[in-house]
Amino acid sequence: MTVGIGYEIQEGRNQLTFHTHSTFELYMLLEGECTFQIGDQFLELQPDDIVLIDGKTLHKAFVGEESGPYKRTVVHFDREDIEPVLTSLNQEAILDMFSKEQGYMYRLKSVADRQRIKGYLADLDRISKRDDQTFVQSQSLLLLTQILMEIDSSNLETAKVESQRDIKITHAESVARYMTLHFKEKIDIATIAKETNLSPSYLSHVFKEVTGMTVMTFLMSYRLSQAMFSLRLRTDLQINEIAKDAGFESNAHFSRFFKKHVGKTPVQYRKSFQTSHLSSQMDQYL
Repeated sequence: MTVGIGYEIQEGRNQLTFHTHSTFELYMLLEGECTFQIGDQFLELQPDDIVLIDGKTLHKAFVGEESGPYKRTVVHFDREDIEPVLTSLNQEAILDMFSKEQGYMYRLKSVADRQRIKGYLADLDRISKRDDQTFVQSQSLLLLTQILMEIDSSNLETAKVESQRDIKITHAESVARYMTLHFKEKIDIATIAKETNLSPSYLSHVFKEVTGMTVMTFLMSYRLSQAMFSLRLRTDLQINEIAKDAGFESNAHFSRFFKKHVGKTPVQYRKSFQTSHLSSQMDQYL
């Protein structure tokens, strides 16, 4: 695929569902405040922070309703497209920045470095609007390579940071971790409080403060994301099996919740995905 960019996006403050995708993602917060979750890790972002994500890891941005403007630039690209370019420059190790071991978040201390990367992103957006797709693909990969090398170079100079380990973030992570491990089970606030050694009122307050979501909204959102994943890929499972496996009380409850938040019934969603997937496969031979 060609490198895809969403440049200076301002809409879509808070999606309900977590999501995954097959591409790598570069996310740069431009304005506002944001808590970014990748797997079971929470990152408190400041403007100009960069997050590098392997899209196969479940992730989500949390933006509070009162946090002011929320602007970011997001770039998606395939590893197999960029890797040959990096290999030719003996820079393939740069892709390690997308692994959890490397830290996910990068805070460039140099104003000049930040401005250079913003300039490259603006160029990437401008090039993406050209009609010549061969030119777009090659130039986009070259610009993306420059961006990643710039981040990596700054990283070597102390730019890489981890989110401040505020005790509230640590507690929110433990609550989220419990829910993501036990989402198939019947869970309530009292159970989570007992298992995380936190009081029900405290964990409810802290979790909402860190993520902008209530504990139960987070849980249902996570269950929905798991169900959507199974509907797309587990064609061997019936709808009622998927509902049960994702932790929903009943098939009826699952269908109502799914339709309310996705806009389609589970059956319609599965069919629409299968149709679009078949169409994309056919396009390869036309």
